[in-house]
Amino acid sequence: MIDQSDGLVEEGRLWERQRECWDRAVGLLGGERLSIAYERTSLPGYFFSAGPGARPLVVVDHGGRVGTSVAWAAGGAAAAARGYHWMTFDGPGREAALRRQGLVLRPDWEAVLGPVADAMVARSDVDASRMAVIGIDHAGFGVARALAFEPRFAAAVLAPGIVDASWLWLAALPAPARAAVLDEDREWFDRELHLATLFAPEIPERLRRLGRGYDLSGVPLYDLARRIGEFRLGEEVRGITTPVLVCPSGGEPLWTVQTDELCARLPGSELACAAPGEDAVSDWLDRFMQS
Repeated sequence: MIDQSDGLVEEGRLWERQRECWDRAVGLLGGERLSIAYERTSLPGYFFSAGPGARPLVVVDHGGRVGTSVAWAAGGAAAAARGYHWMTFDGPGREAALRRQGLVLRPDWEAVLGPVADAMVARSDVDASRMAVIGIDHAGFGVARALAFEPRFAAAVLAPGIVDASWLWLAALPAPARAAVLDEDREWFDRELHLATLFAPEIPERLRRLGRGYDLSGVPLYDLARRIGEFRLGEEVRGITTPVLVCPSGGEPLWTVQTDELCARLPGSELACAAPGEDAVSDWLDRFMQS
């Protein structure tokens, strides 16, 4: 991951180099660049046709901590092999939307996935009744949240299923500071973080880097913690009617351990010991894409 590089290469330039490689690969793969209307701006996306006629579509939300190109291996190639169109996009807080446009993550991901669905439904080559969505990494939370309000997808895959996306950042805090956040005590948090920084001066910068997708304005770390704390699923999951397959593979261990909890909260969900792009997951999607 570029965000975890050793610092010997300037990260912005390294990101631009890999993005150029991906854009060139898109052309070689027969892909089409998209501009998806989103609020007062647009989101970059890519559409890969599997052939003429209205066909099923697989949307791959890559999660953003890795390059957009990961969507090819995480479901895109498998969709193409089965004769489905597929597409991917950079939502707020992810890749180009973050680095070039300054758009940060938002917990109400239906406000992002909805416009993506709008753009796909409007295409004459997409069968709107047979669209599926795959959420990778952080998108395991975002897609799950969006499904509670966005019913147009015939099926969804979450890899992993995330109930509380904030825990990865909170776990990077010193234990007393983390307790202060959970207790909603700003003064206690500031005191404990200041004390920890005396012994480990790198802590604030590490927290900023880990939270970059959530904020670029440099708000106080307590306020950043409170914002990140909004990325938790609540009672809205009861509104999910879309068939869901949850894959515990991949992602951060602090997220993958939440798989069982999410499945318990989604009685209609299924569990797969496979990753998107593998035959078991593609076979499951076929049940909803070929009906």
